[in-house]
Amino acid sequence: MKKSIKILIFAAIAFSFAACNKERIDNPQAGDVYQIERPDIDGHAMTYQLLKVKSVGENDLVVMPNRLYYHEKVYCIVAGDYFNSKAAFTISKSELKKMYDEDKIVDIIRYYEDSCLGNDK
Repeated sequence: MKKSIKILIFAAIAFSFAACNKERIDNPQAGDVYQIERPDIDGHAMTYQLLKVKSVGENDLVVMPNRLYYHEKVYCIVAGDYFNSKAAFTISKSELKKMYDEDKIVDIIRYYEDSCLGNDK
């Protein structure tokens, strides 16, 4: 396969993922999981944390953080990620969009329970 065709295919796949994530930001659902990128405590390296949507209101949503931090992007998420309902907090939909626009949200997983099976739709 020629190099230019490979580049076009890669660009089309990247655009498809970006469009899917944008739709999920614009229309959040209970159960969505956001992968957040943030500096570690010392500010030297990036860590990742997961937020799971507990409920969606008209202008905001309630999210539950997981209790773990990861040193690299998470590709397979399991029930052992320990989402903490006692630490749930409210975030506005506009703040969620701002986080996405600032590339703080690096991935959005819908149908979380199937993500390890490659069934994220």
